[in-house]
Amino acid sequence: MAKRKKTVKTPLRHKQIHHKHFFTGGVVAFFLTGIILGGFFLMELSARNQFAGIVHVFKPGQVISNAYYDVRLDNVTRGNGQLGSLKPEKDKTYLIVDLYVKNKSSKTLPLFPLSQTYIKDDQGQTYGVGPAMVLQPFQGGDLVPGDKVKGQIAYEIPSSLKNPRFYLEGLSNLPVIIKL
Repeated sequence: MAKRKKTVKTPLRHKQIHHKHFFTGGVVAFFLTGIILGGFFLMELSARNQFAGIVHVFKPGQVISNAYYDVRLDNVTRGNGQLGSLKPEKDKTYLIVDLYVKNKSSKTLPLFPLSQTYIKDDQGQTYGVGPAMVLQPFQGGDLVPGDKVKGQIAYEIPSSLKNPRFYLEGLSNLPVIIKL
């Protein structure tokens, strides 16, 4: 009679199988986590894209619109010399922008041109609101849902400034950028 080999499960073999499944489960969990986090990252990028700003540079006259607001820069003029009773510093001029903002959200939006708007050049230098008197001043303050405001803002900039950009921040995650 032939001897039959006896097969016995050894604890070592059982541990090897257990570790193999544990490793496979860890790899699957790692990839699923990466896919989920990647999806959140893409959703965040998509949401940021909605707010214009960094991705798109607009031109005067274009309406920049999203779920929260409409923004339009209607006109841009350079003041040569004196504007009102104030004269710009030597080698500077006034840049006057006509701005329109409408609150389309269900929340009140704070809108303060002194701290939320500026002009920026190609080298990164910024220029804030200047002391010029304008005909229709842009009135800042809280913009309630459905309300709109329109007016002028003046900036004192170098007369030789090329390629200025108008920035409006604080209405959403990213600034509105308008190439002047």
